[in-house]
Amino acid sequence: RLFASGEYSDLTVICENQEYKLHKNILCVQYDWFKKACDGDFKESETNVIDLTKEDVDPRAVRAMLQYLYTRNYDTQCATTDVTAEPIEPAMFHVLVFAVGEKYLLPGLKALAKDKFENIVSSTSWTEYDFPAVVTAIYDTTPASVKDLRTIV
Repeated sequence: RLFASGEYSDLTVICENQEYKLHKNILCVQYDWFKKACDGDFKESETNVIDLTKEDVDPRAVRAMLQYLYTRNYDTQCATTDVTAEPIEPAMFHVLVFAVGEKYLLPGLKALAKDKFENIVSSTSWTEYDFPAVVTAIYDTTPASVKDLRTIV
């Protein structure tokens, strides 16, 4: 409920045209990346605003990440919340969520995205267009040392 309502929020996260009213006591206590952003010598610690717009992350994946931080889960409806964005296939969405988990040091989110990706891959027949795009995204959005999704495809 707190994620959806933003009630009693003391931190704002912005990503492109989306703004999220969040709670430091939920994010900073559990997640080092947010703790460092809010407690360090960064402007975010003074303004209580974290702008991820220039971070080269998909805003739909950011929404899934934030939903996960509150609920320990995310749903693929996050992939369709921005009406201005191009539609995204579920497999690709989970790849982008995995990449966000890697970038913001969230191993639990990475594990969840990997599981969801693996479930999609094992139950879906690929088209000739989907598969190359997904493989390219896996290699483009994660370091070579991160092989979690690479071993699946």
